[in-house]
Amino acid sequence: MNRFSPRHLIILTPIILLSPVLFGGQAIYYGTASLQFLPWRALALDALRAGDLPLWNPLNGLGAPLIANYQSALFYPPNWLLLIMGQFGGDAALAWGQGVLVAFHLILAGWGMRRLAGRLGYGELAQVVGGLAFSLSGYLVARSHFLSINAAVAWLPWVMGGVYALASSYEFPRVPMTTQVLLGTHGNLLFPLTMLFLAGHAQTAWYTLLLAGAWAVYWGWGTAYSQINHTQGLEINPLEKTPEFPRVPPSSPEIRASTLSRLLLSLALISLLAAALAAIQLFPTAELLLQSQRSTGAAYDFAMTYSFWPWRFLGLLAPGLFGSPVTGDFWGYVNFWEDAVYIGLLPICLALAALFKRKSSTGNNQLLITNYLSLPAFLLGIALLSFALALGKNTPIFPFLYRYVPTFDLFQAPTRFTIWAVFALALLAAIGMERWQAESSPCARRRAGRWIAAALAILLAATAAKAFVPGIEPSFVRSAALAGGLGIISGALARFRVRGPLRPRVEPVETRRSGQARWEWSVALVVAADLLIAGWGLNPGIPLDFYRGAAPDQVQAMLGQGRLYLPDAAEYALTFDHYFRFDTFATDPGGLRAALLPNLNLLDGIPSANNFEPLLAARYARWIDALEGADAATRAWMLAEMGVTVLERLEVDAPARVRFDPVGGLPRLQWFPCARPANSPEAAWEQVMARDPAFGDFLTLENFPAEAERVCGAASGAAALIFETPNELRIQVTADTAGWLMVRDTFYPGWAATVNGARAEVHPANFLFRAVPVPAGESEVVMRYRPLSFYAGAGVSGMALAGLVILGVKYRKGKMGGIV
Repeated sequence: MNRFSPRHLIILTPIILLSPVLFGGQAIYYGTASLQFLPWRALALDALRAGDLPLWNPLNGLGAPLIANYQSALFYPPNWLLLIMGQFGGDAALAWGQGVLVAFHLILAGWGMRRLAGRLGYGELAQVVGGLAFSLSGYLVARSHFLSINAAVAWLPWVMGGVYALASSYEFPRVPMTTQVLLGTHGNLLFPLTMLFLAGHAQTAWYTLLLAGAWAVYWGWGTAYSQINHTQGLEINPLEKTPEFPRVPPSSPEIRASTLSRLLLSLALISLLAAALAAIQLFPTAELLLQSQRSTGAAYDFAMTYSFWPWRFLGLLAPGLFGSPVTGDFWGYVNFWEDAVYIGLLPICLALAALFKRKSSTGNNQLLITNYLSLPAFLLGIALLSFALALGKNTPIFPFLYRYVPTFDLFQAPTRFTIWAVFALALLAAIGMERWQAESSPCARRRAGRWIAAALAILLAATAAKAFVPGIEPSFVRSAALAGGLGIISGALARFRVRGPLRPRVEPVETRRSGQARWEWSVALVVAADLLIAGWGLNPGIPLDFYRGAAPDQVQAMLGQGRLYLPDAAEYALTFDHYFRFDTFATDPGGLRAALLPNLNLLDGIPSANNFEPLLAARYARWIDALEGADAATRAWMLAEMGVTVLERLEVDAPARVRFDPVGGLPRLQWFPCARPANSPEAAWEQVMARDPAFGDFLTLENFPAEAERVCGAASGAAALIFETPNELRIQVTADTAGWLMVRDTFYPGWAATVNGARAEVHPANFLFRAVPVPAGESEVVMRYRPLSFYAGAGVSGMALAGLVILGVKYRKGKMGGIV
């Protein structure tokens, strides 16, 4: 085995792609990388440094769950590396480490696809082409700054490989389920599924599970097939089981149905076990989903955002046809990355060729491709279904599913269904590469010549159009010329192709092997170079000093004990019209830190009433929606109720394009002598929004008996914060009479309180906040966030992990027999 072979390009190319960031003293920052993932992880690290669990985020949105935020992925093992780096190097090291993990996951994705192609019996070059086409595809590279997608997608080919291994393990008659099978064959699926569930992107995880189900049905129901020993060129008996080529179940309908049912049951059970291992993350997230604005599904317009733009099908051949934010001239629909599907010009051509070329003669030998005869057709079906769903609102298919099929109303961006197409086309490219190597038609050289001629014509036409077609988009010329040049190179590879080892040759074996190796290297390098060019610059960096700075000191001084608020219109203008434009990356991010876009405030410990998270508490989301649509007087009152003391406004001439104005916010802690009951959240909302003239003297409380209502009288009380951590508040209350302490933080399940050591119920107050009853005199109120969902999830995960460890230990000691 060569020490360095084309397969190592799968490792090398992501590092080259991200080299300006990894080796240039920079960090990936675009969009969610700096506005979500880094602030969440920096806040979690701060909590851990203080000896607390990162359960609650007290700085955003009047307080919000942190560990339940699925995309924070705090229990995903690779992310622990970030916390270690942040501990020793601060926020700058944590930010740089995110780029390292992006490269790691691109490598992981490519290697997983390579291994899957290898499991299916394809040769090394086919594996390399498939691995590069998947890992450096537009879908993965253009979205790399969306770190949870980057992490979750990397596990997709590993899950498919685990499903294939599971399908291969079933024989007839049934083989008992032994501990060896559980920890071996099933472990091939259990581990990647667990990592997928912890990676932090529910949409990708769900789409992967759906694809895994279809993949399992295909392999469980398929007929027997032939295997090829690519070293000797001999057909392997499909009933002869070897580690590389497991025995295929006989093909009678009864046996196939039995095998399929057992396979799907095993897949479901392994998925449940993986979910149990990930329960420490999934349980709190499930609670947040039920409490969130998406508990009944996403709104139609929101869900249909980022439907695949049909013109971007041309992006399969020329990714920059409609410009690119790298070159500063993207003019396509919405943004570049959501519709990015490019897998390379040569791989897409090979994928198409795999659909039409069934088999070919090699002299006196007959090549039997190592897969079910219908695998290309199955993959084509997956790709077509993927695009049909990705088109979203552009066809009636997805709207129908949105209305009538569960889960289709949970997620935004139907275009993300294209991950199925990218997977299918990358695997088809591997199949096409395998068949291309074995090509034996005497017309092959003539076809290659015609390919070169067509590509040359495209190149010349693009050059001529630039000179003679006025007003033509530069991106058309640039993309067509690049596609033509790549087509010429690919045609040359076809024209001078060196056949695989099955073709008899006159020249010595050493010469043949040397020529074949050079040709294989040429193919791999052309594919890698093509994808590197397409993906170059799509993940721009920012100097690490950005994360060593701080927000203006005067903002903290103006806040006092209050909060900052940035209106939606100003936030949108700052985000999408200036700092994170869709048409270009060539913007100056110098004022970004000072602009305090949410959630950058977390890096400076500045409380903000804004919250840039996918799932928000439903009460908070409703309040903000009403605030943004209210008249000036109502808006001022609602801001005061939220404890906002600084209002951030857009000012394009300022250095950071914003200015900060003080406003009169109410204190975070306030004592009230009396309260009025509301028998439901809706009744509480109506009472609060009615704004009774005496509203400032009483609270509107839910879960509060009407007979306990008291007439407000002359009484006084005060509340002072003694001690605070993210998960705990200690408050001293002094009052003439019994009353209520209101904390202007979001009401959310899991908050419990004690008053002078005795347990007290926490009530929703004024619809959005929380309150507890306090007696007359001096009292100490302690509020703690102790979510049952987290501790229950931790218990389930602990038991599942302990069970696997015990099974492993007993198996290693030879003390456990078979388990049916």
